Amino acid sequence: MKIKSIVLALVMVSQIFAISVDFYDEQQNNPDITGVRIRINNDSGSPINNAKLRYYFHRTESPYVVEEYYLSNATVSSSNINDNLAYFELSIPSIPVGYYPDMAGFSLALRKEPIWGKTQDYSYQSSSSFVKNTKIVLLSGDDVIFGEMPNVQEKPGSMNVKISGLKFSEHSWLELKNVGKSTAALSDLKLVGSSESDFSLGNDSLAAGDVIRICQSQAACGESSKTLVLPDFEWNDVGEAMLKKDSSMVSYVAWGQAGTHSAAAIGAGLWKDSQDFFPAEERVRLHNADYTKNTYFRLNPQKSGVETNDWFSFTSNDDPAKVVSTPLPIMTFPIEHVVKQIPGENKVLFSWLPVKGVETYRVIVRDQNGSDVYNQTTSKTSVVLPLNQGNYSWTVIGDEEFTTKSRDEYGAEIVNTFNFGVVEAGIDTRIYKQLKIEKIKARRDTRMLNLGYLNEIGRYSWDRPNVEADRLEYHEENRCWAIAIQVMNHFYGGNLTQDEIVYKGEILDYDSHVAPFFNSGGDINYKTLDPLTGDPTGGSVEAMKWALKVEKLNYTKGAPSYETVKNAIDHNKLVFVGIPMHVMVIYGYVGAADNYAFYYAFVDNEGNLPIARYSRNITFYLIPDVTYGNVQMSDELVHRDFDGDGITDFEEVNRFHTYPNMVDTDNDGIEDKREIYEYTVSAKPLDNPKCSVTHGYASVVEIDGVTMLSPVYLAFLGLNDSGDKDCDGKYAEIDPDNDGDGFVDGLVNYHHRFMSTPAIENMDIPGDYAIFGREYVKINDNVRCYNTQTESGSYCNIASADEDIFSYGVSYTPISIGARAHVGNIDFVSNPITKAYPNKREKAIARSSAVVHGNLNAFAFFHTFSNDDLKKYDYDLEKMREEVLKTHDISECFSRQNGSLIQGNVKLYFRTVWPYSLIFAYSIDMPEIPKSKNRIVQNGEIYHLKDRELLNSLTVQAGGTLIIEPGRMFVESLLQIDAGATIRFAEPGRETVLHTNGKIIWNTYNSEPVSNTQYWVSVAKGFKLVHHSSQRFFLDGMWAGTIYAPIASVTMGQVSKAIYGRVLARNVVVHQFAKFYRVDFAPKDAMQVAYGRRGSLVPDLF
Repeated sequence: MKIKSIVLALVMVSQIFAISVDFYDEQQNNPDITGVRIRINNDSGSPINNAKLRYYFHRTESPYVVEEYYLSNATVSSSNINDNLAYFELSIPSIPVGYYPDMAGFSLALRKEPIWGKTQDYSYQSSSSFVKNTKIVLLSGDDVIFGEMPNVQEKPGSMNVKISGLKFSEHSWLELKNVGKSTAALSDLKLVGSSESDFSLGNDSLAAGDVIRICQSQAACGESSKTLVLPDFEWNDVGEAMLKKDSSMVSYVAWGQAGTHSAAAIGAGLWKDSQDFFPAEERVRLHNADYTKNTYFRLNPQKSGVETNDWFSFTSNDDPAKVVSTPLPIMTFPIEHVVKQIPGENKVLFSWLPVKGVETYRVIVRDQNGSDVYNQTTSKTSVVLPLNQGNYSWTVIGDEEFTTKSRDEYGAEIVNTFNFGVVEAGIDTRIYKQLKIEKIKARRDTRMLNLGYLNEIGRYSWDRPNVEADRLEYHEENRCWAIAIQVMNHFYGGNLTQDEIVYKGEILDYDSHVAPFFNSGGDINYKTLDPLTGDPTGGSVEAMKWALKVEKLNYTKGAPSYETVKNAIDHNKLVFVGIPMHVMVIYGYVGAADNYAFYYAFVDNEGNLPIARYSRNITFYLIPDVTYGNVQMSDELVHRDFDGDGITDFEEVNRFHTYPNMVDTDNDGIEDKREIYEYTVSAKPLDNPKCSVTHGYASVVEIDGVTMLSPVYLAFLGLNDSGDKDCDGKYAEIDPDNDGDGFVDGLVNYHHRFMSTPAIENMDIPGDYAIFGREYVKINDNVRCYNTQTESGSYCNIASADEDIFSYGVSYTPISIGARAHVGNIDFVSNPITKAYPNKREKAIARSSAVVHGNLNAFAFFHTFSNDDLKKYDYDLEKMREEVLKTHDISECFSRQNGSLIQGNVKLYFRTVWPYSLIFAYSIDMPEIPKSKNRIVQNGEIYHLKDRELLNSLTVQAGGTLIIEPGRMFVESLLQIDAGATIRFAEPGRETVLHTNGKIIWNTYNSEPVSNTQYWVSVAKGFKLVHHSSQRFFLDGMWAGTIYAPIASVTMGQVSKAIYGRVLARNVVVHQFAKFYRVDFAPKDAMQVAYGRRGSLVPDLF
């Protein structure tokens, strides 16, 4: 008789969210490309975690490409469903409330070769503006929360519904599971027994992954969510069941004896052997207890897309989440929660029932940390092992099964594991109670930022949870008080994170940067008691009251008696106790008053749960009167990051005072998290600060009887000096000019401030570049970039300074040249080793068949040089650089795909000779503009934007016309040119400079055709857009002119494919098939304007 093994598959229950997905095609009139714009509207009131967004499209044998332009913090992947259907999927860690990622949405492009009709795509919906699209599917985990899955056609006889579980005895049942990826109609199926009587399964359907239980009676259905009662089916101790679609067998199972239809099942690939069947129920009586064996069975799920016919028989102790090839032995001792040692031997007996066909057994005993105490084989059915008092787990399995799997596959939780405690022989284990608590370690468990590491921040997990780490980090060492509070909060129905408790216990109202998460330990002062409550004082005490929502903790000096603890535990109350330099929670007892032990959480900060009698060391205890369910719950802002910048919304609101919906609060071009990281990694403890600050830190503390300067005080002074360089009381993330040099921080590459750094002149593009990116430049497939106003001239030059200053932890490709794109010279800076992540390397790339019609020059940062390095070369810096460059290769900075071509020279230089480490200043600063100065140009209206005009916002709706006159104009918060709106220039070629400082929506139309090159060149020579904000913008409409946006990202060529002018921005993306014509800013009659430094706008200009 062969018994097969299975695993229980868990079925996720769908949740319903008030949510929708909007879509439009940016390339609606372009048959080659789908310009995918998707945004999510989460109106559910809470974030959606572990989300996946799927766009389904028609596929052929030809390859397809999904190009990403703006994904926020999402990642993209693609998958083929069958020969005709595929999808790309955006994986999104969390979707906050509101529009996500923003009103403009995600931006991608989908293209294939040869050209195919995109209207055939399942998820495609033709629209030039956002509309709800139910054919785009949004999932949370595996649950569909918006949209309709495509109905994939199944082949006859291959329905993916399988018999996945059965139980034949009292209250018999069969379970059917849909293991496919699409919904299955149960009306297509029949359940057939040994006598070939068939039973209809009704008109219901079974979604992918769902299970339906077919029951003998309603009582047999239990608590299953989807059921069907068939009392007339052949519910016998011996029988078989077939699932059929028409005349084709889909699934099969036999029990009690070999089935009469097994040969047909084997022929259909549904059964392995004609002698396979599941035994009838078998009962064994041992140690005055009944053990039921082989009472139900389940089918293995699919693994890696391959179907299996392996089944597994379960006992009540078996773990259905693991796979074994034989039934597990039934463990007979220990099976109680607490067992005594054998008197006088400090040993424990382990025993189990034999399994037919198994010759040797492997016994595995582990301590509470998951480490093996015993892991050996025996041919017997019992062993006696020496074990001290403590908590353990054990299992026994057929040794053949263990040898076929690595230990990693079993993991810390072994198959058929039983947890138990061991106490000394004299303790009466019949008197016992243990409250159920969580095993919690001292670990950071949120993404709240830990600045307490200061300049060692790079060595630790400062911005991510540490719960999976094997060891605690330095700043987690003194968290016993927070663990104890978290244990109590969770026991009484709360869900506080440990970091929230630490924040509450250590936060000081006068500064929130260093105090939380600094390794200062709990503040429990039981020498100074609260005169009103009699409780100790201190931050940890207040944190406990807050976490448990109590006014009084019922403090008692000394150790609690056995009766006190037993009474508390019997009334489901935990006991908080303190010993010198440590606190714990008592959560159980065993034994009588004359000989007993308590259960403690935890003896250390690693979650160890000792059974011991610590009473003589306890100095105080607390038994607060907590109401179950009325305790503090976790703040949802701790788990939410609305703008995806890596700073929790809780910290943005309560700690750093930044904006939760802006990655760059002070609009200086450097993201908030990058600024926090930079001043933290630069900070060291100090006692002679340059800034005179008001604070509440005690400058000295007494530690172990020794008076010394307070570590928290010194850390605060160091961080404050680094974070507030101009001593104006504002840290860098909320101060656009943190060093007080008169320039917005993002305009200066502060890694090069030791150099003589000139300011760029007249807000122009440096050198002879058509495109200049301060961080990166991305030229997409089939772009042509010309150095002249026509296609007959040479190709344009592009550059990337790769100024690694704007964002934290992101390693960009400094320049990317798409497939079949054509450009001229390329100059770029490369960081083969990045500052924030030393293991990441940044390379430029030329993709398949890209052509560089000129030279490629890489300026690389390899490493810094010490005085010893210089001495070796007799302090000849040039000689040293020359020799060091010989040890490096261009391949460290640049990669080429097949067919790419570089027609000129390729050279490698040191980054220090890069000529464009500039201050990208504004010659004119934005003036103060009243918020009330707003203008909306409606359909049919014409509006003239005149010289020296100041507007807070300017919106031109569809059908409206904006005429821009020569001069200088300023628009503060919003420039919105809707699709269907028209822009004209009153005098093309005259100097026209438009300054903006907020959001730009550019969908403009112009009545002049693209073919009128003379007009567009004239416009480009006279028009310049100066963007003072760090907000990214997309030029979806026609464009001609110079763009100067040194702290913003610019994307161009998505709709209009002809671009005239030049551009300098933080990042530049030119969409596929665009043609870029370099036109210099050279107005007909340059205005004579006095330029000043920041804030020095000439008064009579207006």
